[in-house]
Amino acid sequence: MSYSLKSSAIVLSPDVLEFLSQMERIVPFDFVVTSGTRTARQQTKAMFRKVALGEDLRGTYRDQTFATRMMNAYPDEDAGTAIVEEYAAAGGGSDHLRGLGVDLRTRDISSDQRATLMDAARQLGATTVIYEPTPPHIHITVPKKKLNLGTFAVLFLLIRGVLWVQNQN
Repeated sequence: MSYSLKSSAIVLSPDVLEFLSQMERIVPFDFVVTSGTRTARQQTKAMFRKVALGEDLRGTYRDQTFATRMMNAYPDEDAGTAIVEEYAAAGGGSDHLRGLGVDLRTRDISSDQRATLMDAARQLGATTVIYEPTPPHIHITVPKKKLNLGTFAVLFLLIRGVLWVQNQN
């Protein structure tokens, strides 16, 4: 089957695109992507939406200090964005900021279909697969593609050979 994007404004990294391509080959129904790569401002808006819907971010985010700071910053988007940027610069933050997070819509699928999506993501090696009820969606952290060292070795030898030939002339 296939996936569609909730909005044409959704940005998907090459890692997420490849992962979704694999998912659509094994999932027997269509599904909708609601979020991909986010800016710090978009991440702040997503977190503030959860707060507005009554979620305690400390139950969702491992870093309790970060979650508390974001809840205390609500509804000031500038303050929240600064916190997200600072946290990301220190190596933390959402996988959406690194192009490895993708969210799938669940409001219009059955619980069996939700389980199928989550199982497929795990089967494909997702590092995180969780159902988040506020707002309802499946969050997936896709595995980062490993560099193919064989390709780099071939390129290195090719460049070295070209340089050697040039030095011979």
